[in-house]
Amino acid sequence: MQHTDDSIPFISELLHDTNYQTAFYGKWHLGYSSQAFLPFNRGFDETLFFQSGAIGYRSHQDCTPWYWALKGIPIDPDLRNILQNKFIDGFCSYDLWDQHYQIASEDTHVYSEQLYTQNIFKYLDSVTKSDDPFFVYYAMQTPHWPLEEPPKTYAHCEENTHSDEERKVFCNALLYADEMIANIIGKLKANKLYENTVIIFLSDNGPNTNWGNKGFGQTLPLRGAKGSSFEGGIRTPAIVSGGFVEQHCENAGNEYNEMVHITDWFPMIKHLAGLDEEIEQVLHALTKKDKVQEEKQSGEDNEAGEQEEEANEDIDGIICGLLFATMIKHLAGLDEEIEEVLHDSQKKDKVQDEKQSGEDNEAGEQEEDVNNDIDGINLWSAICHNDDNFGALKRHNIMYFVMNDVEDANEGFGPSYIRTTEWKLTVNASMRYDGNRAYSYWVDYDNSFTPHPPKRLYQRMRADQQGVYDSDCYDAYLLQADGTENDNDVEYNVDVQGTDFEYDEIMLFRINEDKIEACNVAKYYPRVVEKLYNQLLSEEHLEEYTLFNIDNKMQSKQGALAQIESYDCSKKKAYHLSWNELEGYTEEEAAKDRSWNDIFYSYVDIVEDCYIKHKHKVFMSGTTSKKSNDTQQVLLFLLAISTSVLLMVFAKYFYSSSFNAARKFTAKDANGSEHTTDITPLLTSI
Repeated sequence: MQHTDDSIPFISELLHDTNYQTAFYGKWHLGYSSQAFLPFNRGFDETLFFQSGAIGYRSHQDCTPWYWALKGIPIDPDLRNILQNKFIDGFCSYDLWDQHYQIASEDTHVYSEQLYTQNIFKYLDSVTKSDDPFFVYYAMQTPHWPLEEPPKTYAHCEENTHSDEERKVFCNALLYADEMIANIIGKLKANKLYENTVIIFLSDNGPNTNWGNKGFGQTLPLRGAKGSSFEGGIRTPAIVSGGFVEQHCENAGNEYNEMVHITDWFPMIKHLAGLDEEIEQVLHALTKKDKVQEEKQSGEDNEAGEQEEEANEDIDGIICGLLFATMIKHLAGLDEEIEEVLHDSQKKDKVQDEKQSGEDNEAGEQEEDVNNDIDGINLWSAICHNDDNFGALKRHNIMYFVMNDVEDANEGFGPSYIRTTEWKLTVNASMRYDGNRAYSYWVDYDNSFTPHPPKRLYQRMRADQQGVYDSDCYDAYLLQADGTENDNDVEYNVDVQGTDFEYDEIMLFRINEDKIEACNVAKYYPRVVEKLYNQLLSEEHLEEYTLFNIDNKMQSKQGALAQIESYDCSKKKAYHLSWNELEGYTEEEAAKDRSWNDIFYSYVDIVEDCYIKHKHKVFMSGTTSKKSNDTQQVLLFLLAISTSVLLMVFAKYFYSSSFNAARKFTAKDANGSEHTTDITPLLTSI
């Protein structure tokens, strides 16, 4: 399975290596083939997490639909049908673990968000007893599919979703998650931790609409949704709050509408935690150095001396403003002294070791890489103070691309884009492999869409959120549309620059004036398209992409085997396991001679063996307890005797009706025709 390069430090590791207590709860999804990739080995002391992309909120099982589980895997069509009919919930495995990599809450079926919140409460009680600071990362499961009714329902959902039961579940899940967040904030206040805590609420992508029952989100009047690189797929709200923000941020209670990329949180959290304090002190002093020197030269020695002393003492008070003006000078190469400070401070231990061993040249090259390999920008001063007086850093571009083949750029690209303060260029912005055309346009929660912005909703939202959804070109389009107003969302037949709403492989938007990406102006600005395209897909970027990305989206054979062979007959479930540390599963070579047909037929055989013989297998041990064996052998013997008697006396009626009926399941095929299949109960038996 793909995973994050473990040589790249996480913010949790940096915090943990100082004096921070750290905890992680929720969705990990950063690779699990080795335990080295799991949160308890990436800087978190306390954990309660799942490794996969989605699990049941109460079953805590990952049930990957067979369409995805078998994607790209060569297996016989007959076997595919057997798997789909016998295991109707998908390729299922239990996936909830603690910091000791022990199964957590397996038999309780407590709703996930309730379980995480309960554990966060316990953790906050423990850190309250310590003087050390803490860092909690809560990656909420809500509102990811498969959606389930939470422990509590809300009148608002009943009143506003009418007879749409699935959307009502979605609404209740959202409000319950919101209530859990409120409870956590209440706990911080009750434990007297709130006043000096920063709370950051953010998301990783836009919403899923009701496509395959995956969600009911929408970001209208923005274009697109999750999986596209239109604004509806990548632009999400974030909230920064907490007692620390209320006390120290001039912009508290207001908005910041400039560009922020998810990588920017790394240097911002690092800054808030004081991990760059030594550099800040030097930079702060150097910022005032020139002015002090000038005043000294003009004879104002006493005053200059006082200011020089002040420069070393007032770091907590004004460091946010002055630091970033100095960093701009550094980034522009205007201050060699500051550059030397940063250069020295960012050396890694490996570079130091290589220098000590005499490998000066190689170390020098790696030093340069360390200083250039910084994706995030510390935007805290701009967000917290929203003030340009001190030259607070701001982000001026964002780039993202996906290669269809990591080894061959000629194979094309997935949803990619480059955005500046003025322009946004998209490449295959909605290239999806599931056939959902809706995400190329303006899509509603039910996956219905219009090939043009929804007029009435756009006008209402633009009025309510001034500056957030403005589109000058769409406004001009509406005004020139025959000079008439129309209450219906209809496309006007008028030739106005930028009114081409149709999806295209290459699209250019003047994003500062067209925030809903209504008007593709690529044909009017070919030079801008060429410049941005070459910048996005430069040789340098392609080389860096291939360095950190391994195109291996198909299942690992030994990973599938580890999951299959962990099946516990008594509990009717398998387990979602890291396999590199398990004996017999470490090397891919161990499974390379086994075909995928053999692997998945073994899954059918293992479960059938359990179902028919009621044989017990202890999880991950590969052995069976003697007591369990003896007990089950007696039970099997008695069962065999009684079954034989029953078959002899009631063979016709019992066998043909009761037993077969228990194994029959009516399902519909792709054409809608009903047919009866033989299934093995898994989640359906819980």
